[in-house]
Amino acid sequence: MLLNVTTFLTDFHRREKERGTLEQLFVTPVRPFGLLLGKLLPYLFIGFFELCLILTFMALRFSRAHSRQSLLLALLSLPYSLPRFSLGILISSKASSQAEAMQLAFLPILPSVFFLGLHLPRETIPTLLYPLSY
Repeated sequence: MLLNVTTFLTDFHRREKERGTLEQLFVTPVRPFGLLLGKLLPYLFIGFFELCLILTFMALRFSRAHSRQSLLLALLSLPYSLPRFSLGILISSKASSQAEAMQLAFLPILPSVFFLGLHLPRETIPTLLYPLSY
């Protein structure tokens, strides 16, 4: 979920800037907050739909009935995704091209994958960085 939302948001206004339609967005009668909200809501729905699919798969695969904890997890994941939205907007505004934005989207994800011990055992992490992996 984190990777998809951040990667999708790199398209946020980079596409309009490359096509030259960003100026048309600025002269629309919509307030900036409304424009921002209109651009973010589809990505919020995509991320929430992905989370619901994951929770449904977990319930079916592990024979666990949906409970209040699943609903609580879904609701608490919404504020958790807000920093990812702001990161995607930041990357989109600072990158000079779409390819650069896509590469920059993976940059904050690499340390989290490295420190999780998901692909490599945590014992192989350098001793200086080992306390960060908790």
